Amino acid sequence: MKIKMEYVVLAALIVAISFYLVLRKTDRRLYQLPTIASVKAADISKIAISHAGNTLNLVKKGDNWVVGEKDYPADAGKIKGLAESIAEFSVAALISESKNYPRYDLDADNRIGVKAWIGDKLCRDIYLGKISSSYRHTFVMVAGDSRVYHAGGSLRNSFDLQLDDLRDKTVLAVHPEKLTRITLAQKDKTAVLTRETVTAETKGDKTKSGTTGAADKTDSKTVVWKNSDGKIAGQKTIEAFLSGLKDLKCDHFIEAKPKEAFTAPVYTLTLEGDQKHVLKIFAKSNKEDNEFPAVSSDNDYPFILSKWSADRIMKDPDSLMKKTP
Repeated sequence: MKIKMEYVVLAALIVAISFYLVLRKTDRRLYQLPTIASVKAADISKIAISHAGNTLNLVKKGDNWVVGEKDYPADAGKIKGLAESIAEFSVAALISESKNYPRYDLDADNRIGVKAWIGDKLCRDIYLGKISSSYRHTFVMVAGDSRVYHAGGSLRNSFDLQLDDLRDKTVLAVHPEKLTRITLAQKDKTAVLTRETVTAETKGDKTKSGTTGAADKTDSKTVVWKNSDGKIAGQKTIEAFLSGLKDLKCDHFIEAKPKEAFTAPVYTLTLEGDQKHVLKIFAKSNKEDNEFPAVSSDNDYPFILSKWSADRIMKDPDSLMKKTP
C-alpha cells in the first residue's frame, strides 16, 4: 500500500512539473512586440544618425542627398542602403526587460540612434546596440519602449559611420566615348592626343573570275588616338587608361586646406569633349607617403588619391603609344 502511494505521489509530481513547464513556456510568448509602421525607402527625406553626443544629418534636396553642416554631396549608393535598412526594420523577439542597457551597448554612451522622416513626419526612432554573437541579429530598442529586442541583420555596422564615410568620393566623371582630346603635362613634358576615326577598306570575297568586285568592298571605321607626330596610341593601353578615369573616386577629402591653396602640380591631365575635365596631382608631403594630394574641376574640394590610383593616372605619354616591332 505504501509503495502504491509513492507511485501516486510521483505521478502527481510529474504531472505538476509538466503542467508548470508548459505554462512557463507559454508565458514566455505572452508578450506583444511593438508595432513598426510600414515605410517606403524612396519616401524617406531625412536621416539623423547620433552617437556619443554627435549627430550626422542626411537631407534629401531635390533628387540628391547632402550630408553634414556644409551640405556635402552624399554617396547615393550608401544612402539608398541606409534608407532600405530603415524601411525594412522590424523586431523579431523580446530579449530583456531588466533595463541592463550597458550589457547590450544600448546605454547612452554606446548606442547609435537612428531617426528618419518623411517630410516633417518622424517615421523611425530607434536605438542600435551591439551585434549578437551569431552576427545574425542586433540588439535594439524602440523610442518610448524600455525593453530590448532582437532585429535581423548586423545593423550597427551599417550605421556606425562618420562624415567622410558618407560623402560622395567621385572626383572625376568622364565618358570616354565622348572625349576628343587628351593633354598630359608632366614637369616640362607635355603631350596632346587627339581622337580620330579611321576608315579602312575591307575587301570582299573573290568572284568566280578571280577578281574582287567593287560591290564586295566594305568600309570599317576604327577610333584611334594620335599624338602631334601622328603616332598612334596602343588600343588596349588607351582604353585601360580612360576606363580608370570613368568614375574616379578619392580615398578621402582634405579638410585643412581649401582647393585654391594647392598650386604647382606635378602632373596635370586635361580631358576635352562634350565637357572639359582637369585633374591636377601634387607632390607628396614626404617620400614615405603612399598618397597624393589632388584637385579636380569636377569637385569643389581637395582630396587624396592613393599611390596606386595616382600611378595609374600619371602616365608618361610615351607609354601610351603603340610599340613598334
